[in-house]
Amino acid sequence: MQLNLNSKEKIKQKESIKRILDCCKIGEKLSAYTVVFHAGFYTKSTPEQTYENIKNNILILQDEIRNNALKIKIAPETMGKVNVFGSIEEISSLVKDTKCSFCIDFAHILSRYKDNKFDLIKEKFKPHNDWHCHFSGIEYSELGERKHIKTPKESIQTLLKNLPKDKEIVIINESPDMVNDSVEALKLSKNSF
Repeated sequence: MQLNLNSKEKIKQKESIKRILDCCKIGEKLSAYTVVFHAGFYTKSTPEQTYENIKNNILILQDEIRNNALKIKIAPETMGKVNVFGSIEEISSLVKDTKCSFCIDFAHILSRYKDNKFDLIKEKFKPHNDWHCHFSGIEYSELGERKHIKTPKESIQTLLKNLPKDKEIVIINESPDMVNDSVEALKLSKNSF
């Protein structure tokens, strides 16, 4: 299911809003607390136009969530391709402007920036106590993410070493071997805190 809150076609923006809202309704019934999604593509819009379109559609979603008396949060995700909306700055600005939640995908950030950007992430998301995060190994090129791969032990150790210690952080592993990678991360985390 493709979402694009910046589609040139208004009907596709409305369909994207409906799909996210439907996920919120289902998620609420399943006791989920967050719906994570990829917000959209720049297409032929400038980054500024894209931001405004996505921001306005998230505000519509926030209103719909309130109107439906849902407690679930929506969380646009940082993205790993440079031609896709979802930089650290864009997501942190959305959180500030719309009061939505967020998903920091550390593999996507490494792919997009060719760097982990831990200091920038801590700066931009410092005001927020609850962090929802994704993590895995990543294969990337100059254009960004190619695919998720098994999470190297060194990457897990680097992440654990650089996470803030004063936050409530949920980390979901998205590697092709997510169960074993998650078990390894849990073992390593016992030595990190």
